[in-house]
Amino acid sequence: MQSKKGKNLPLTLVLLCSLAKSLVPLESTAQTPMSISGVSDANLSKEEVLSLSKAADLGDGAAAFRLYFYYQIVKNDFKTAFIWLKRSANLNNPTAQYNLSYDYQNNSEVKNEKLAKFWLRKAAENGSEEAKKELMK
Repeated sequence: MQSKKGKNLPLTLVLLCSLAKSLVPLESTAQTPMSISGVSDANLSKEEVLSLSKAADLGDGAAAFRLYFYYQIVKNDFKTAFIWLKRSANLNNPTAQYNLSYDYQNNSEVKNEKLAKFWLRKAAENGSEEAKKELMK
């Protein structure tokens, strides 16, 4: 996917946008009040943010990933989004682990080869097909 300037968009955003319908519902629990049905549904109310935060605090990796998506796409707040992405990855969400690996590999603000490889391996161990393919290259 290319931006208006003809440059490739970061894989993280491509994955988020193209897979938005299926990322969160796969692991969501009854504690997660809202699933993603498309990028237009990325906005959250204050109550939803609070509810998802509580669910993430109770170990819901999908809730943490949903907050990452919200802060990345709606709020355009990379710093807060990255905190939620790391939390989701630490809660064994393979999509978050793969995206975290990508950010450590490609984002100059957090670039770290060692952490990129670590999270790519973790994502593959937890079932990420994208991570498995990447490791086979």
